[in-house]
Order: sequence, then structure tokens, then C-alpha cells
Amino acid sequence: MLDFREVKINVRELLEKYKEGRISFHKNSTSSSTIENVLLKIPHTLILDYRNNNKLIIIGDNILKEIFDFINGKNTLTNTRYFKEIENTLFDHLPKHKQERLLNFMFTGILIVEASDEDLSHFILSYQNKT
Repeated sequence: MLDFREVKINVRELLEKYKEGRISFHKNSTSSSTIENVLLKIPHTLILDYRNNNKLIIIGDNILKEIFDFINGKNTLTNTRYFKEIENTLFDHLPKHKQERLLNFMFTGILIVEASDEDLSHFILSYQNKT
């Protein structure tokens, strides 16, 4: 049985859970345009595995890890296409309105509450094929 719900959650809330150790990442990947896409308010959906009820596992990409690393000063914006004025900038040096835009960016999440590993794998594959 596969039980899932659509949820809305912002970066600020997810960052708190990450700092508390309540988020882990399923896959490592990088994209130089991740932060820029968020600043442009391009929608993104996360698949959140919450089957063990105490830790979210982010499945499918590493967008949150990239955002968290940027917020925590581990990297700067590079190769920007639309925000040349903030190229090579740390989060703390961004204009306040851009910091707030990033922290308040709202993700749509598909929260997996109950599923066998096999059902979850099939769901992820079918979801990825649709996007």
C-alpha cells in the first residue's frame, strides 16, 4: 500500500529540521543553477520519505543540500545567468530581500507516509518519468 500526501513547506522550516538532524539525503547531485532557480521562484517538487516518522529523507535530488550549503556559507553563487550582480556572493552578503526570498521559497512536497520499498521505487520511477 502506498500512502502519500501533498504538502507545502518552505526552506526556513526545512533548514530547521536539517539543523536538528531530522533530514538526510538519498542522492548526491549538483546543479550550478539551483539557487538561481529558487530566486526566480521556479516551482520544484520534493519527494519526502517519512515512513519512519522521525526523519525526512529527501529523494531524487540534492536541491536542499545545495541551498543549505549556500545559506551556511559553504559556497557562493557561480555561473549565474540572470543575477550577474550577485555572482560570487555568499548568502550573508546578498541583499536582505533576496535572502528572504530564498528562505521563504515554498516547495511542494510529496510526503510518503506508508509504502513498501518496492512500491516507493515504482512511485519514484513513474514520477521521474512524468517530469
